[in-house]
Amino acid sequence: LRGFVAKYMTGAGLDVGMAGADEVCRTKKGDCTEFAVLLAAMLRAADIPSRVVCGVVYCDEFAGKKDVFGPHMWTQALVDHMGVKVWVDVDAAIGPGERAFDGGHIAFSTSALSDDVPATASFSELLPFLGKVTVEVEGEE
Repeated sequence: LRGFVAKYMTGAGLDVGMAGADEVCRTKKGDCTEFAVLLAAMLRAADIPSRVVCGVVYCDEFAGKKDVFGPHMWTQALVDHMGVKVWVDVDAAIGPGERAFDGGHIAFSTSALSDDVPATASFSELLPFLGKVTVEVEGEE
């Protein structure tokens, strides 16, 4: 499903303001939030519990700065792993053929995308941290 969403989306940009899965299906456009919302909806349609994650992701370049962490949203799926239910991170905004997820993602909050707590509220939790968090690499693979 991650690969399908990554290929299905034709336009990226920050001009769409947190569209619902129905709108994303029609327009095929959006930024990471639309990728995450569509993937969460598709997982649920396949009877796989899902939620979205707001956090930051390492970027070679973002907003004119090099080697920074920028705001990002991705999806988690609740799957069975050896008899235990675990949340697995999946990022549909990463293109097909690329690594599906990596350690450059740092989660700050999750949202079930319910009507009473919109995902945009999760992004507001990021604001106090942006530009103030530093990350130090302890080791490399």
